[in-house]
Amino acid sequence: MKLFIYYLQYLFFRLVCVVVRLIPFSVGLLAARAVGRFLYYALGDYRKVAFQNVRAAFNGEKQDSEIKQIVQGSFDRLGVFGFEFMWIPKMAQRLDHYIRVEGTEHVRRALKRGQGVVLIVSHFGNWEWMAVATAAEGLPMHAVARPLRNPFIYGYVKRLRGLRGLKSVSKRGAVREAIKLVRRNQVVAILIDQHERHGSVRVPFFGHDASTPSLPAILAIRRNVTVIPLFLYREKRLPYRMVFYEPFQVIETGNYERDIFENTKQYVQAIEREVKRRPVEWLWMHRRWRDGEPCTHDLTTAVRG
Repeated sequence: MKLFIYYLQYLFFRLVCVVVRLIPFSVGLLAARAVGRFLYYALGDYRKVAFQNVRAAFNGEKQDSEIKQIVQGSFDRLGVFGFEFMWIPKMAQRLDHYIRVEGTEHVRRALKRGQGVVLIVSHFGNWEWMAVATAAEGLPMHAVARPLRNPFIYGYVKRLRGLRGLKSVSKRGAVREAIKLVRRNQVVAILIDQHERHGSVRVPFFGHDASTPSLPAILAIRRNVTVIPLFLYREKRLPYRMVFYEPFQVIETGNYERDIFENTKQYVQAIEREVKRRPVEWLWMHRRWRDGEPCTHDLTTAVRG
C-alpha cells in the first residue's frame, strides 16, 4: 500500500512538473513567490523556527519589521526554488541564458594537482542549479544528497540532476564514497550548513555554535584536497550569477583537533558573509542551532584507509 501511495504522489509530482514547464519563466516566478507566501502562513512551526533563527543570528541588529521581511522573503525564495527545480530540463538546454558562470579556472587549476576538489555549498540561492551548472561546465561533478523518502520521486529527481552529467552520492555512506572520488580526482559538492550530528564539529555560525560536517576539513588536512566555496546569486534579471571563489588556504596549527576546527570555521564564515549580504536567500526554516546534542568528527580511519 505504501508503494502505491508513493507512486500516486510521483504521478502527481510529474503532472505538476509538466504544467510548470508550460508557464513562461517570469510568470512562473511570480506564481512561485505566491506559493512561498502561502507556505509562510500555512507552515506555522517552520515559520516559528525561521523567526527564532533570524533573531538569534542578528541578535538585536534588525528591527522586527526587518526580521519579518527576511522570514517572508526566505519563504518566497523557497517557493521559487521549487519552481526553478522543476525548470531544470529547460535550464539545462539553455544554460547560458539562465546562469553566468565565473571562476571555473579555480577548479580546473586545482584538478591539475590530481588530488580532487571539494565544493563548499550551502542552502543559499539555488544549490540544485549550481550542481547541474557545474557538471555542464565539463567538470567531473558529484553531489552528496540525502535520499528522499519516496523512491519514485527520488529516482526522477536524480534523473533531472543528471541531465548534464551530475552524479548523485547518497548521504548514507557518503564519507567512503567521497574519499574514493577525490582519489580519482573528481569534484564533490558537500552542503555544510545544516545540523549534522555524526562526523561533525561545533563551530560558530552567527555567533552560536553549530554542528557542522567536518569531512571537507579532514580531506583538506589528510589528503591535500582543494576546498573551494561556491555560491549562486539570483539577480533581478536573468542570467543568475554563479561564482567559484578562490580556494581556501589550509590552516595548520600543529594540533589536529584545532586544525579541524579552524578549517571548518573558515568554511562556515564564508557562508555567513554571504547570508549577511542577502539574508532572504538562505533557508532559515531549518533548526541550525541545537544545544545538548553530541557530535564527533572521528573519520580519521576512513580518510586514511
